[in-house]
Amino acid sequence: MSRVFEPEEDRQFYLDLHLLRVTKFEPEKTGPFNRSNYVSMRLGDLIEAHLLGLRDQVLPTARALAAWMEVQPYPAEGKDTDESFRAYQWWQTLGLCKWLIEGDPAVAEFTRASEADWRQWDQFDRLEPNGAKLLMREGLELALPLNLAARRYGVALRLCREAGLTTQPSSAPAIVRAELMYGQWACRYLAEGGKPDAAYVAKGEEMLRKVMTERFIANGYHTRMAMWLKAIYHDSGVTRTPEETILKAYDTMIGVEKPAFARI
Repeated sequence: MSRVFEPEEDRQFYLDLHLLRVTKFEPEKTGPFNRSNYVSMRLGDLIEAHLLGLRDQVLPTARALAAWMEVQPYPAEGKDTDESFRAYQWWQTLGLCKWLIEGDPAVAEFTRASEADWRQWDQFDRLEPNGAKLLMREGLELALPLNLAARRYGVALRLCREAGLTTQPSSAPAIVRAELMYGQWACRYLAEGGKPDAAYVAKGEEMLRKVMTERFIANGYHTRMAMWLKAIYHDSGVTRTPEETILKAYDTMIGVEKPAFARI
């Protein structure tokens, strides 16, 4: 049984035990093959801090992370699935970190992450005869919000087709299906000239109510949560700042009262 999320208690726990670790940014202590994972994990910690109303405490760390990444050699791309995954992880982290700092849409970074993700799919599918079906469960729900951020809607729809996704993906677990079906619909809607309008937001909120508490919060999927919140609320103009966008998560949590620190 998943632990009940108590925002006020979790906030104090974060302040007491996690904040010092999270704000101690030491990338020089990690090896070259672990850089992408290191910065990705740090970003997840920073997003959690935003969820707990601690943006001011971690914003300097977010700035340091992005500044450090900007001057590092870019990760190698394309040789194998491991390289492609590290490149995908690196560019998505940099894009989301830049957005988290000041609302930069970071389309260029998300595009590079999308390109690396595509290579990973292609390489994996050639190695595994049943790769497409496996990836439908393991990767497509990650690729959809990424391609929304990159504005590569056609790429997302092609991934959906190659993964065998239809209008009724019965092979996917129900909680995954909500992400898959909304993501596919949103990409098709925008690809056909639609705008991130009220219908786009309403359908997105319906999806979030199904997955926010049980999937994102219970499993600590903070980066995925942030990608969807950005796509649904910030990219549509419903929210104006990254801080406001992350705190919108409470509006779709089931059984969790919105804490005072989130009422901005």
